[in-house]
Amino acid sequence: MQRLHAVQNAAAHLIVGARKFDPVNLILCDLHWLPVRQRITFKLCVLAYKCLHGTAPPNLSEFYVPISLQASRPWLRSSSCNSLLMPCTHTCYGDRNIAVASPTAWNDPSAELTDCSLSPSAFRKLLNNVPFNCGH
Repeated sequence: MQRLHAVQNAAAHLIVGARKFDPVNLILCDLHWLPVRQRITFKLCVLAYKCLHGTAPPNLSEFYVPISLQASRPWLRSSSCNSLLMPCTHTCYGDRNIAVASPTAWNDPSAELTDCSLSPSAFRKLLNNVPFNCGH
């Protein structure tokens, strides 16, 4: 992850023509690039959106089960905000599994992003703009 982050920072400095020690966060924000970790989260949330709307392959969609569809959990608060069921893991490598990482990323954003009535382009636009509160 560090190497990808370093390559992205070097590319941003090269494209903008900035000096080596100029703050990279502002450069990434100006280029409207997501940092590597946020880009991964973005892709996981888009995958969850596609699975919930039936536009993803069926073998992936079986991992995305809304809590509201669980027979034992319809009264939970999380069932009303489109949260997904997360399988239990016992290792840190288990958390990297797509069946765990994507529902974790989906359950994390604000409630307005998990609104299922959004179009795919509106969802991507809202999700892409969440981490870009740069202050300018």
